[in-house]
Amino acid sequence: MPTAQRLFALQAPIEGHTHRESDRYWLELLYGKWLDPVMALIACYELIRRGHAKAQLSTMQEVLHNMRNFFPGFADTEVIAMLVGAPHGPPDSAPLLMDGLLVLGANNVLPLPEDHLDFNGVWTSWRDALPGVVL
Repeated sequence: MPTAQRLFALQAPIEGHTHRESDRYWLELLYGKWLDPVMALIACYELIRRGHAKAQLSTMQEVLHNMRNFFPGFADTEVIAMLVGAPHGPPDSAPLLMDGLLVLGANNVLPLPEDHLDFNGVWTSWRDALPGVVL
């Protein structure tokens, strides 16, 4: 999982493979949704980035179905559904991953000020958004 997160952040294929050859790796992560549902979201975004989500539409629909039933409340699930042309609802919170937030824009889902968003990573995060709080 750490390797997958690193590759996702770098937008890079698996070492020694082309993007197309590494699709199998990302599909295996999709099927590992029970181990870590967030990894399934990352794998979905990666397949969307590569333009391979439509070819895996039945798998993507299964992931969306399972995420909604067993891991409800992830805004990223609805963003992914929107990106693959599946039925979707409006998220009521910010996506965990910046890929999802960039698709949605701020559209009233941000719990903290938009001008404090940190665009330097893959996760939706803020810097210096809470006055008087030092981390």
